[in-house]
Amino acid sequence: MFPVADRSRSCYSTTLKFLNEPLNATDLCDTFKKLAHRQTAVVPALANVMEQIVALDLQRVAPPMQPTWSRLQTEFTQMHAVCRNNAGYLHGRFNMFSAMILPYMAKNLTNETPHMRREKAQVLKSFVEISLSHAAYTASCVETFLDSVGGLTSFHHDIVQLSSQRMSTGHQERLNLCSKFQQHVAVTKELYHDVRQSNGIVVLFNNAFALIFRTSKVKIDSSDCKYLEPEIFERFDIIYSEAVHANYAAQVSQRQTDALAGTRAAISSFAFDVSALFNHAMIFLTSAWLVLENDCSQLANWLQSDDTDVPACLEMYMNHGRTLYGPIVTALETYLAECSHPSG
Repeated sequence: MFPVADRSRSCYSTTLKFLNEPLNATDLCDTFKKLAHRQTAVVPALANVMEQIVALDLQRVAPPMQPTWSRLQTEFTQMHAVCRNNAGYLHGRFNMFSAMILPYMAKNLTNETPHMRREKAQVLKSFVEISLSHAAYTASCVETFLDSVGGLTSFHHDIVQLSSQRMSTGHQERLNLCSKFQQHVAVTKELYHDVRQSNGIVVLFNNAFALIFRTSKVKIDSSDCKYLEPEIFERFDIIYSEAVHANYAAQVSQRQTDALAGTRAAISSFAFDVSALFNHAMIFLTSAWLVLENDCSQLANWLQSDDTDVPACLEMYMNHGRTLYGPIVTALETYLAECSHPSG
C-alpha cells in the first residue's frame, strides 16, 4: 500500500462532493448503463465479423483466418464477462466498506479503549485481505486484456498486409492505419503503467471518469486533484481519433466490391472500438481498487498510531454522512443489471 499525497484530503473532498451532486450521480448511472450496452453489443459484433471471415475463407483469397479469429472471439467474449465479474466484486467491496467498515471505524471514538482499537484493526485487516485478492484478479485481467489487444493488433496487421497485396491503390493509407493502431496499443500500455504508479483518487476524479464520460461536464479543473500529468490521457484520445480517421481514409481508398478489403474494414473498425471500450472499463476498475486500497491504508496507519486526525474517508463520513462509494455502488448496480440483458 502506498502513502497519500499531502493535498489528497482536499482532492478527496472535491471528488466526494462532485460524485454526490444529484445531477452528476445521475450522469454516472447513465454512463455505466451505456457502457454496459456497448460491451454487450461486442458479442454480436464478433459474430458478425466471423461470418465475413468464414465467407472469405470459402473464397480462398487468403490463408485461413477463421482459427485465429475464433480464438480472438473467445477472448473478447470472455472479456465482457470478466468486466462484469470485476464490477460485481468491486460493488460488493465498496458497498461493504461504506455500509459496514466506515460506520464501525467511527464507533465510540470519544471513549475508545485500546482493546476496541485492536478489534477495529483486526476487522479492517480481514476486509483488506479479501479486497486485495479481488484487486489482484483485476490486475491479472488487465494483463490478459493487453495480451488480447496484442493478438488483435497482429491479426489486424496481417489482414491489412493481405489487403495491400491485392490492391494497387490506397497503400499509404493502409500503412498509416497499421501504424496508428500500433501507436494506440502502445499508449494503452503506457496508460496502465502511469495509473498504477499514481494516486487512485486522482485518476478516479481527473481521468477515469473523463475517459468514460467524454463530456466537458465531467472534466472539472481542480488544482487539488492534479497529481497525475494528463498528457498520457490526452495522447490516448488524440491517437484514438487519428486511428479512427486513418481507418476511414483506408476505407475510402479501397474498392468497395473487394471482399478482403471489406472484411479488413470491418475488423479495423471493431479493433479500435473494442480496445478503447474495454480500456475505459479496466482503467475505471483499476483506479477504483487503488482508491479503496488507499483508504484502507490510511485507516490502518491511523489505528496503529496515536494520531487524533482521522483519515479523509472517515472524516467525510462522520462530518457529512456521505462517502465516495455510495454513488459508485449505485452506478455499478445499473451496470450489472444492464450487462445481464442480451444485446438487441
